[in-house]
Amino acid sequence: AVHPGGGGPSTTLAVAGYSINYTITIRNVAAGLAKGVSITALLPTGLSFASQDSPYTFESANQDHMITWDVGDLAATQSTTVHFTANIDASVAGNVTTQVDVAATNAEVTSDNNTAVLTTAVDAPAAVLALKPLTPTLNAPLGSETQLTFTILNTGLAPMTGITVSGPPYIDWVTPDEATVADIAVGEQATFTITASPPANLVPGYYQDFVTVE
Repeated sequence: AVHPGGGGPSTTLAVAGYSINYTITIRNVAAGLAKGVSITALLPTGLSFASQDSPYTFESANQDHMITWDVGDLAATQSTTVHFTANIDASVAGNVTTQVDVAATNAEVTSDNNTAVLTTAVDAPAAVLALKPLTPTLNAPLGSETQLTFTILNTGLAPMTGITVSGPPYIDWVTPDEATVADIAVGEQATFTITASPPANLVPGYYQDFVTVE
């Protein structure tokens, strides 16, 4: 029997409106030659074939929902791998299922292991907030003002809106320069500054608190 193994998404995120990478590995687990081997991938509604990088002849049919590769003969224990990319419609949400079937033209001992099914969760594009620096130390002389600038990055796949900055809940002499930050586009960044103004009569020492960005 020719057995499909592995498969599924690579490190590419399964996000609506973007693409997903698949890897399919098949192996001849029988003792003899598997002749005329073919691989067929069946994509669900909302996903469509985009590209592939295997050396095999292939055909895309059924409005790019079915892709078939002509692998040829596989010797006993021999394996091979194909990679392909599919586009995900912006309207897709939730779980989608991709099926892979493999077949040979000669008789097999069993075909029970010739099919693999993968379910992938597709998420809507979302903003991802990253803050730098994360755990800074600020040397603030008593009776003076010291400032520290933070950078907010949007590393996600959707614009970041409604950003608010909240000052430390316990140390009242550390304040952000503004409570709101302008919207941040995908891949862009913005900055804000905090000012530390420790009073002159404050007991010297190490004070720890946090600023919240959401």
